[in-house]
Amino acid sequence: MSLYKKRKPFFTRDIHLILLITSIFLIALSFAGLFRSVPVFDWFNGNIGSGVTNFKIGATFFFSRFDQNEKLSRENLDLRKENLDDKILLTQLDQITKENTSLKKINSILDIKQNKILANKISFISYEKLPDTIAINKGKVDGVTVDKLVVNDTGSFIGKVESVSSYTSIIRTYYRFDNPKLTVRGTNTPNAIIDSAVDGQVKVFETGQNSTAKVGDLFFSTSLGSDLIKDGIFVGTVSKIDPNDKKTFFLDTDVMNDDILYILL
Repeated sequence: MSLYKKRKPFFTRDIHLILLITSIFLIALSFAGLFRSVPVFDWFNGNIGSGVTNFKIGATFFFSRFDQNEKLSRENLDLRKENLDDKILLTQLDQITKENTSLKKINSILDIKQNKILANKISFISYEKLPDTIAINKGKVDGVTVDKLVVNDTGSFIGKVESVSSYTSIIRTYYRFDNPKLTVRGTNTPNAIIDSAVDGQVKVFETGQNSTAKVGDLFFSTSLGSDLIKDGIFVGTVSKIDPNDKKTFFLDTDVMNDDILYILL
């Protein structure tokens, strides 16, 4: 009896190895189709072609996802560029709006200072943190007469002369006007009425059907209801809107800011 085992023929041994490698490869092809819920072990059931089909499905799915991601990346880049362009336009619009606001105020100041009498505040009577009336150091001898309009050094509306003596005068502030009250127009508001002073600010009512005033809007005097009022004098800037009544808002006023006043002739 021979001590050595008889070796299998070369061809038989290698064909087994080839079949094993082929089986592993076809199983791998089946796994490539898992994304479409195709059975993994079709090859073992004799359906060898399904493994190739699964591989094609898997490859197609992978490359389609790749193309989709690339397309989304390009779209995101385009959207970021558009967003940047929009931000630049908004910044430019804001700068233009501020410049326009400044020019309107400057024009108002230049217009009202053509013919005037320079005066200084002497004293004022406070009422709800803002003066009801203001005494100035100019009177009849200086050419001051009743109902003359008064502005401060920045061109903001202060009020009108209520009474005059020889050397002094009393000015009633514009938010204390009565019969008629002062009417004003704003950046977005064609018509509104000054009501009163509340906690250091001027209360205003819109007369239109819809609320149009916005925080930051400028308001100017109008001659509506009174021939004594000059149109276009700067009155104030909207500081807040009444949350309970959108047609009511408040203006910051410059009444307290300057000691130098001008009586318009």
